[in-house]
Amino acid sequence: MHLSYRGVQYDADPAAVETVQLPAAGKYRGLRFSFRAPGRQLPDHGTRRLSYRGASYEAHL
Repeated sequence: MHLSYRGVQYDADPAAVETVQLPAAGKYRGLRFSFRAPGRQLPDHGTRRLSYRGASYEAHL
């Protein structure tokens, strides 16, 4: 996918995520739709120790 940001051109290759069809479905404004969910559990990246303007904090990524 070819993109640009503030005049800088670059190519992006988004990651493919396997999904599964969920049994729930519905209708909105006359159109039918269904729900999809990730096919497998996404990895937990754990906690990182970060700082912002000198203040330290932990972020769960």
